[in-house]
Amino acid sequence: MTLIAGIDVGNSTTEVVLTDTADPPVPIAWDRAPTRGRKGSATSWEHAAHVLQRMERATGQRAEHVVATHQVPVDTVATFVPEPPVQLWPLVILTDRSGTPGRPGFGLGRPADLASPPPPPGVAVVVVVGRDLDFRRTVVELERWHGRGVDIRAVALAGDEAVLVANRFGLEIPIIDEVDAERALEAQLLGVEVAPVGHGVTRLTDPYRLTTDFGFHDRDSASRLAAVLAGRRAALVGLAAGCQAPPDDVTGGPWVEFASAGGQIPLLPALRQIRDTDSRAIAWAPVHDRLFVRDLFGIDLGTAAAQVWTRTDRPGAVVAALAADTAALADPGEVLGARTGRRISLIASETEAARFGALSTPGVSATATVLDIGGGTIDAMGAATDHRSCAGGGDLLTLSVATILDIPRGAADWVKRGPAGRVSGPHVFVGEDGERHFLTAPAASDAVGALVVDGPAGLLPFHRRLEAAEWRALRLKLKLEILGANIRRALSGISGRELILVGGPAGDEELLAALSGVLPDTVLGRANVAGVLGNRWAVAYGLTGLAVRRD
Repeated sequence: MTLIAGIDVGNSTTEVVLTDTADPPVPIAWDRAPTRGRKGSATSWEHAAHVLQRMERATGQRAEHVVATHQVPVDTVATFVPEPPVQLWPLVILTDRSGTPGRPGFGLGRPADLASPPPPPGVAVVVVVGRDLDFRRTVVELERWHGRGVDIRAVALAGDEAVLVANRFGLEIPIIDEVDAERALEAQLLGVEVAPVGHGVTRLTDPYRLTTDFGFHDRDSASRLAAVLAGRRAALVGLAAGCQAPPDDVTGGPWVEFASAGGQIPLLPALRQIRDTDSRAIAWAPVHDRLFVRDLFGIDLGTAAAQVWTRTDRPGAVVAALAADTAALADPGEVLGARTGRRISLIASETEAARFGALSTPGVSATATVLDIGGGTIDAMGAATDHRSCAGGGDLLTLSVATILDIPRGAADWVKRGPAGRVSGPHVFVGEDGERHFLTAPAASDAVGALVVDGPAGLLPFHRRLEAAEWRALRLKLKLEILGANIRRALSGISGRELILVGGPAGDEELLAALSGVLPDTVLGRANVAGVLGNRWAVAYGLTGLAVRRD
């Protein structure tokens, strides 16, 4: 029996399907592996040939004909975005990201450097401690100041030892850490608030208390500050000395150029413009150099987290860019031919192959719209010849999860997939729905007290500060803002009420439910390619089917 192999090199994984030459082909064997090198590079195609040969050795079957298609890579990167200052003048947020604050409470006073002589008694002060003092010296000096009658209302530490200081210093005052001591000492007045665990600050988010406490009358600035601090557990606010406000803009950050308008637009406004008006980027600069692109899509992680009131820092943006420069990409026919010694055919359209594979799903209408959700792109293919490819897919979601949780990308690939839970004791697991389960074996010590998901080697711990409900809200928000929003963009101009999903990320157990709210009155389902392959293998199988019909 003559066999044919279809090879699909993706941004994340490479799939190979071995079929016969019937019309439609019958799958004989299939295998996949992580893509090596950049998608479309010689390295990626050489590794794809290795995956084919590995599968042939395992099955004892050999393909006489290999089919592939040219591939264009998508680069997915996380980038820091300097935050433009919110115009709160004369109030200044000196920190709202203290990771380990000490005792709860509120304190207001003039800044006082603990490394300097103590101020006179009767003057309310917020003591500012630089990094040159460890927690032991800090406690000794604070006790000396207190013994001399200094009215200490709060403590602000440059280091991260607020809990250690709070446990050793007897005054019932708030203690915050991870502050910029130099900027704090420049303020005229400081206000420190630390909320109890699981709560947010209240006094610094009340415009009337702010104007009263700090002795000024600009309630508009106070309202804007309150909005920024909403949901934060701890914050340090200063009343600036002098009258000159800081500049309105922040320069030097990443930017985007659009085909419809010249000039450089800062990244975050550009991402909003892409979502709101579906503008097409032609270039962007994550650091300094201009990179030309066919398409660009991304997410402002800080805004997404704030919209679901999640207690996370604002870590910038994650961007996916579809490369415009393909000169460095390898010819798959040449590489595969040299590596396998077989007959090689190239199919011009990857989207056509994906549609062929998707429509091999039993029960799917021939007029259905196909949505191929890959690691790098989302491709929509209508019943006619209309199709669209948009940058941003599963890799964008993975990197967003990794960035916002500060975990490795490999762990994020598991964490993003579905519900998590907390290991509240060696034998007790509490799910997102609150249901308690008893583990058959004691959990590892690093999992106790942490949020966990099922990983490749058992329970995978990934976060300790977030509650399970917070992570669920944030995870679903990321899926809606990345996959949901980009799917809407890909489907723009493509009609149809029946939608069939293919690609690895299409197997996400929460995706169909999330998309049902984004795409009302639409029949949504996952492909089962050729009735046996599931949702992942549409392109690889479709390549074999198109090759059979062409021959």
